[in-house]
This record gives sequence, C-alpha cells and structure tokens, in this order.
Amino acid sequence: RPWSPSHFATAARHLGEFNGRFLANGDPPADSWLSRGWLRGWTERAEPMITQLPSLAEHPRVAELFAPSTIGLLLQVWEHRRELCEALDALPQSVCHQDLFPRNAFIRVAGGAEQTVAIDWAFCGWAPLGADLAPLLGASLGFFEADSDDADELERLCLDAYLDGLRLTGWQGHRDDVFVGYLATITLRFMVGTVGPVLTGALDNSLDAMFEEIFGLPRPELI
Repeated sequence: RPWSPSHFATAARHLGEFNGRFLANGDPPADSWLSRGWLRGWTERAEPMITQLPSLAEHPRVAELFAPSTIGLLLQVWEHRRELCEALDALPQSVCHQDLFPRNAFIRVAGGAEQTVAIDWAFCGWAPLGADLAPLLGASLGFFEADSDDADELERLCLDAYLDGLRLTGWQGHRDDVFVGYLATITLRFMVGTVGPVLTGALDNSLDAMFEEIFGLPRPELI
C-alpha cells in the first residue's frame, strides 16, 4: 500500500475470474459455512440508527456528517431496500469474498504472473455478480486507501477489468447485470449500511481515539 491504479485493476480482474469460475464449472459449492443473504442482514442492522436520523439532524456532530439532503436520500434508499435486495437476488449469483480491498489483499508476482492474495474471508458466500466490486471501491474510499477525486476513473477501470476477468472464464452475460449488482450493493452497504457505525462514532466522544487508530486521521480530518 498504497495501491496504484494498476493494482486495483489487477485485483478487479482476479475477482472477475474468481466469481466467474463458480458460474462456469456448473457445480457450485453448497458448503453450509458459506454466507447467504449477508448484505440483507448488514443493511437491516442499520434500522435502529437510520430511523433516528431526522431527529438527530440538528445535532452539531451529526450535521457535520449528514446534510439534510443526504438524510432525505438515505431515508429514500432505506424505504426501497427490500426492492433493491430482491433485484440483487434475481441476478446471477456466485461465491464472493465480499470484503476485498487493499487492507485485505496483497498483489504479488509469482512465476512471472500477478496474483491477488486475499485474507479475511469472514463474509465469504453467495452474492450477485458485481458485489465484489463494492468493497474494492467503497471500502477503499471509506478507509482512505484511494483518493475520492479519482473515484469515477477508478470505478471505470475496475468495472472494465472485472468484466475482462469474467470473460476469461467464458462468461457471456450482460454488462448491465454486473453494474446493477455493483451499484445496488455499494448503495446498501456503504450508504445505508454504514449509518450505524458512523453515527455511533459521531455521538460517542470516547471512540475518537479508536476511530483515529482505524482510519489513520484525527477526527476533524476524518469528518
């Protein structure tokens, strides 16, 4: 770390190959330990905090984080969360890592070929194509592993590389399916799904040191 754009592209391509492999072999794993419906569970955990947002909107620390327009958008997405989850369920499904970004992966060269070595498989399980792109971009931006000024270009680069990886496995599906899988996942997970941790950190002064240690920035810069 830090990763260059080419590192992100490499990881995205390897994620595409990883996800595509389970579609191509015709014999998907059914191990009981594989997570199922992980994103739905993560999203629903936001309920105790997201429903408090309107009443907390004028709190100084909350106002620093959430403009009124942002709160309105979050509540609108929350209202339609089940429809988004149903749309994701209707997409092609594969085994996904669900938490791969620079803190959970290493890019190396072995035998003349690039490899992505992933750690922290706690969320691994069934998810739609494109879901693995959500942490690669969303967590990288959220943990300051990528510059938000470069987000649009990084998104394009990773989406193209992920599709290349899928096609290497023989996948011949629709690009739109992958984009919907990515976009709906990043919306539920990194917009709605992070309201709880973000609000908790904003309202509890005793957590400032812990958040500074996690993110590597003092609280004013983190906000």
